[in-house]
Amino acid sequence: VEVRLMKYFPMFVDLVDRPCVVVGGGSAAAAKARRLIEVGARVTLISESPNEEVGVLADQDALTVRRRAFKEDDIKETTLVIVASGNADVDREVSKIARAFGIPVNVVDQLNLSNFLVPAMIDRHPLQIGISSGGAAPSLSSRIRHQIEMLLPSRIGSLAEFARDHRITIKQLLPDSSSRRSFWRKFFDSTLVQRVLAGIDSLDGAEIPDLVETMTSSKRVSR
Repeated sequence: VEVRLMKYFPMFVDLVDRPCVVVGGGSAAAAKARRLIEVGARVTLISESPNEEVGVLADQDALTVRRRAFKEDDIKETTLVIVASGNADVDREVSKIARAFGIPVNVVDQLNLSNFLVPAMIDRHPLQIGISSGGAAPSLSSRIRHQIEMLLPSRIGSLAEFARDHRITIKQLLPDSSSRRSFWRKFFDSTLVQRVLAGIDSLDGAEIPDLVETMTSSKRVSR
């Protein structure tokens, strides 16, 4: 069997309170900075002429702006770098320096200068889905993201929250791992979950003992 190797390893990175640098001051740079801010990163944006979008973020104290040209020292202590300068020379310089320091760098629309990619994202907090074409067809990734978004219920994140908040309780009630997997499979397929997704019912954890009893019994679970 032929094994096809992937070029990129898919992963989600915790950037909360981590220093990240964005080089560039246009709309693309502002968009990348905003995504980093949304996941709790400490963002520094470097640009000689940042636009109004960047100014708004700065006025909100969401990031730090250095209104000058990029310097090598700007990224020595950073976790990752995103470059959206619109200047080919700056793009190459920042990429070269970041790679030399062993810092992950993404240069917008410059796959050959990047060693990580930012996928198209679907956010149903805490559920997240990342979609990437490996840089081959970003528009296709965006199209697939839109198609999946149309299929996913808006409340599906609440199920992930429920599972997260009650994993320990379920583990105590069902010490056997195969029993837990069976429980969660039946739970996510249940009529109750469909009613929660439709906004008819809600979950608060009080129903867990009854759910475990019902879904681990020999009776057929209604779907």
